[in-house]
Amino acid sequence: MNTSNFVGSFEEIRALSEQDQLEILEQARYAAFTELRLGGRAALYLVLTILGSFIVVAMASRYTGMAFMPVWVGLGGLFSVLLYQRSLKGLLHQGLASVLASRDA
Repeated sequence: MNTSNFVGSFEEIRALSEQDQLEILEQARYAAFTELRLGGRAALYLVLTILGSFIVVAMASRYTGMAFMPVWVGLGGLFSVLLYQRSLKGLLHQGLASVLASRDA
């Protein structure tokens, strides 16, 4: 996961400098995948988004024909990537909450 894509995405740390946000986000990524053990959930999200995209492409191609298949593949891929990024942001937010709670304690 590239945490630099999420700089400025979280209200809790938006006021900090970009470098400070990157450091905290790296700690949040580490916390999410090692301490909270959300790696399995991230893999499940990846498989589900790819499978969902495949089903949408297959169903849409069935009703519109093979001529529009490249359009459906492109839209399905875009939808899959956006959904997966949103899912990763949710996992990273859980790690961020854990990191910020440990800093406050």
